[in-house]
Amino acid sequence: MRIKSEFMSELKINRIIRVCGTWPNEKRQGIGMHAFQYSKNIKVKTDVFILNNHKENYFNLKNVTFHRFRFFNLIFKKENLNFTRYILKGFFILQGELILFFKMFLFLKDKNLENTIIHNHCAMFLISNFFISKIFKIPLLIQIGGTDILRIENSIIH
Repeated sequence: MRIKSEFMSELKINRIIRVCGTWPNEKRQGIGMHAFQYSKNIKVKTDVFILNNHKENYFNLKNVTFHRFRFFNLIFKKENLNFTRYILKGFFILQGELILFFKMFLFLKDKNLENTIIHNHCAMFLISNFFISKIFKIPLLIQIGGTDILRIENSIIH
């Protein structure tokens, strides 16, 4: 089912703030497809805050502006997790949340946010999105898919 732009205009949505961990690119064309397809089919001005730890050239859409952010994130295999590594992982996730929070805050603070929604596609950034939503009184829609489902299923933190 294709979501029509007319539906969004009936809801009076003028801007979508998407938060993504991935977006399709030349090297990895199958990642981040749900966020890409929504942005492609709902032709509303969209600001995509995307975790960018690589030099990727994302597939562009006319209605999308990218806001890239980075943070150092440790990746641990399940078999070598211990208490110390959980503490480290929590520290780095909190660091990422803070970086995204401040990047979004500085971007949104002078904007007219009437008829704006936040559409979060990444399980990792729920805390920062929640606080941005509350501070700016913007509705928050959370949609988890792909590897985030496995992350939530296997994570005590999530």
